[in-house]
Amino acid sequence: MNPDNKSIQDRRHLHLLICICLISLCMKLFLLYYLSSDEQRFIGVDTPTYVGPAMALLENGAFLQGPNQWDTPETFRTPGYPIFLAFSFFVSSKNIPFTIVLQIFIFTGTLILTFLTCKKMFGSGAGIIAVILLAFDPPSFVHNFLLLTETLATFFTVFFVFSVVKYFEEKNNLVWACFVGLTLALATLVRPTTYYFFPVLLLLVAAYQFKTGKWGHSGRKALVLMVVPFILLVGGWLVRNWNVAGVLRCETQKGMALLYGKGTQILSYKENIDADTAMKLTSEHFFEVYPEARKMPSREVDKLMMDMAIKMIIANPGVVIKTQMIQLVNFMFEPGTTSSLFRLLNPQYEIKKFNWYGYRGYLLGMIENNPLFLLSLFLGLGYICLQYVCSFYGLFHFSRVNMSNYPFWNHLFIFLFICYVANIFALGSGYSRYRIVIMPIISIYAGAGIWGYLQMRQKH
Repeated sequence: MNPDNKSIQDRRHLHLLICICLISLCMKLFLLYYLSSDEQRFIGVDTPTYVGPAMALLENGAFLQGPNQWDTPETFRTPGYPIFLAFSFFVSSKNIPFTIVLQIFIFTGTLILTFLTCKKMFGSGAGIIAVILLAFDPPSFVHNFLLLTETLATFFTVFFVFSVVKYFEEKNNLVWACFVGLTLALATLVRPTTYYFFPVLLLLVAAYQFKTGKWGHSGRKALVLMVVPFILLVGGWLVRNWNVAGVLRCETQKGMALLYGKGTQILSYKENIDADTAMKLTSEHFFEVYPEARKMPSREVDKLMMDMAIKMIIANPGVVIKTQMIQLVNFMFEPGTTSSLFRLLNPQYEIKKFNWYGYRGYLLGMIENNPLFLLSLFLGLGYICLQYVCSFYGLFHFSRVNMSNYPFWNHLFIFLFICYVANIFALGSGYSRYRIVIMPIISIYAGAGIWGYLQMRQKH
C-alpha cells in the first residue's frame, strides 16, 4: 500500500476507534444509570472477599480479612483488586456505582490496548474489527458491572501481551522488557493465575534470543529487566505472607480450589451427579476425615485440602484427563450469556445450573420453562464459535503472507499463554467468567481473520 494511503487509512481507523470507544462508554454509563437503583446487582459471589480487605485498608491501614480483624491478616486474596477498591471507596466515600464507572473506563483502556496490539500484529483494519468484537463480548460486558477482578485483570493481561509483542517487534528493546515483567507482576497481583507463567515466559524469551542471535550482554540485560519488577512486586508479596502467616504463597486457597474444583469434578463424573451436590459431598467427606480442621487456621486447612485433592487425582488418572477435557471445552465454549447476564437486569433471577452429564434433560427443561434463556445460550455459542473460526483463518492467512521473525514468536507466545490459562482454570472450574482475560487475544485473531477475508474479497 502507498504510504500516503496507509496514513489516511490509519487516521480513519483511529477516528473509528474513538467512535467505538465512545459508543461503548455511553451505552454502559446509560445502563449503569438504569441499574444503580439496586446496588445488589453489582455484587458477585466472591465480592465480599475483596471488599473486606479493601475496607480494612481504608479503616486500619492494614491488609486484613476485614476491618479490625487484626488476628486474621488477609492471605486468601492477592492485594491488587482490594487496593483498587480501597482507592475507589476513598475517593467516592464508598460509592459502588463510582467503582463501576472506573471499571467501565478501564475496559475502554482495554479496548485501546487491544487495538494497538492488533495493529502491530495485523494492521489497523483488523484492530477495528477486534475492538468491535471485544466491545460486545457478553461475559466481558457483564463483568464491567460486577465488583470482581475480571475487568482490571484483563486490562493488565492485555498490557502484558502488548508489551511482549512490542519487545519482539523492537528486537530486544530494554524498555519493553521492563514493561513485560511489570505488567505480568501487576496482572498476577490482581489475579494470581499468571503466577506460574513467569518461568515459561523467561524460557521463551531465552529461546528467542538464542535462535535469533541476540543472546549477549543486551539479551541478558533484557531478561534481568523482566525479572526485577516481577521479583520486587510478587516476591515482596510472598515475603509479606511469610512474615504474617508463615506461608510462601501468593494466596492460601490453592488446596481449596483444587479440592472443590478438580476433586468435585472427579466425584461428579464418577457418581453422575451435579456439581453442587458433588461439592457438598466433597466438603462433608473432608470434615469427616479431618474433623480437627474446623478449628484450624485457614492456611493449615488449605494444606490438608491440597493433600486430599492430590490423593484423589493420583487415584483417578483417567477421570482426571476426561474431566480436564470437559472443563477445557466448557472454558472455551460456554456462551457467556448465562444467568449472570439475566441477573444483571433482574437480581432475583435464578436458573438451574447446567450439568454436562444430563444436558438433554436440561435443554428440554429450558425449552419448556425459559425459551429466551435458551435462545441466549445458542446466540452466545454462535458468537464464540464465529470468533474461533475467524481466529484460525486470521492466523493462517497472515502467517502465509507475513511470517517474518518476530510474528512467529508472537504467535508461539500467545499460543502458550492461552493453553496455560485455559488449563489452569480447567483444574478448578472452566466457564466463561474465567475466559474473559483471554478474550482480547481471541478478538485480535478473529479481527485479523475477518479483515483478511475482506481484503481477499476486494482483490477478487
